[in-house]
Order: sequence, then C-alpha cells, then structure tokens
Amino acid sequence: METLARQGDFTPPNLETVEAAARYGLGLKRGRVFVDLWNLRGIKPQCALCFPRRIDCLHEMNLSQHTSGPIECTLCGGHS
Repeated sequence: METLARQGDFTPPNLETVEAAARYGLGLKRGRVFVDLWNLRGIKPQCALCFPRRIDCLHEMNLSQHTSGPIECTLCGGHS
C-alpha cells in the first residue's frame, strides 16, 4: 500500500468511510466485522473534538458487533 500511495494510486479512506463500511458490514449480519484501529489513531483528525469519541465508538463496535448511533458533535456535526 505504501508503494501505491507513493505512486499516487492509493489514498487511505477517511474516518467517515471507515465508519460507514463497519456499519454496513455489521448490518449484513453474515459474520464478524472488525476495524483495525491501529492506523486510525495515527491519522490527522479532521475534528479534534469528536475524533476520540469516534475511535472509541469503532472500538465498541469491534467488541459488541453491534452498530451504534451517530456521534453528535457541536463543532463538525459528527461528519468530519
């Protein structure tokens, strides 16, 4: 992936895309879905206010295998 990124052929997904993919996969109810949170903590947050809560929400989805409601944020509306 690093090579593809250097060549301009890969861009990592943003947090909103990762959240949507996790919710979609869990909604299928066809197996377990896990989001690798390791690299997400290293990305530059678009909203410093809700970023930690959004990562915690993904962590909770990993553990519970259930989707959670959207994060409400007074700064970005929860969609950064």
